Amino acid sequence: MAFYAGSASSERMRISSDGSVGIGTASPDNKLHVNSGTTNTIATFESTDATARIILKDNSGQVHLQNLGDSVIFGTSS
Repeated sequence: MAFYAGSASSERMRISSDGSVGIGTASPDNKLHVNSGTTNTIATFESTDATARIILKDNSGQVHLQNLGDSVIFGTSS
């Protein structure tokens, strides 16, 4: 399934038959594949709270990257 924007009908996002999402690419290599082209900032994740956290999790635990004010904190589930 492809998603288009604007009157020029250029493709902006694709969801492939296996459920992978491609933004900026029609052939996603992973469950989420973002290609920013020549733009240096690929993605922004924003929280309106005082803390923002990204969690990476597998079957044995998790790690997180957290922004707290002007500090960056790396942590684990243990």
